[in-house]
Amino acid sequence: MQQETLSALLASITGNLYAETPEEEQQLDNLHEQLAQTLQHQNVDTTVNRRFNFESSDFFFTQNIKGNRLQKIDEKVRMVLENKLTNDLQVFVRDTPIRSSQIAGSIPAW
Repeated sequence: MQQETLSALLASITGNLYAETPEEEQQLDNLHEQLAQTLQHQNVDTTVNRRFNFESSDFFFTQNIKGNRLQKIDEKVRMVLENKLTNDLQVFVRDTPIRSSQIAGSIPAW
């Protein structure tokens, strides 16, 4: 996966998360690194079953992501791609609070 695509995907998944303390900020950095390692080899279509209309609202635009979060995401993605870091995990963004095959969007296709 290309760096721009991977950065945009990470920003859409985690860009609007808020870190109150330096420890939480470090946890977000670790999350970005793990997600970048995982998503670089995963099909983008398998990360989310469906998209909601509100996800295309201006609240979720990348220019609304606070601080230097986008820059940090780009740095993590660049580091992961340059060092060819990888893991054996898969990512799925579930939009329902429960997991059931009877509820669309609650379980991954894989």
